[in-house]
Amino acid sequence: MPDPSSPATSRSPTAQRAIVLLHADEALGDAIVNIAMYRALRLAFPDHRIIGLYSKDSAFRTFAANS
Repeated sequence: MPDPSSPATSRSPTAQRAIVLLHADEALGDAIVNIAMYRALRLAFPDHRIIGLYSKDSAFRTFAANS
């Protein structure tokens, strides 16, 4: 039986652990490999939120801002 005082069981039901990935300068080939990496992380950590942070600007930033 889980210990009710442990941090894992005392969190609220909506709380979610996160995995943060920091991406540096990457090319197209790196992005293709990242697809497999994200899938493997999702399988290994199904209850975690996966966050990817990139150091470069994205065209989607201006696209989303203008939509």
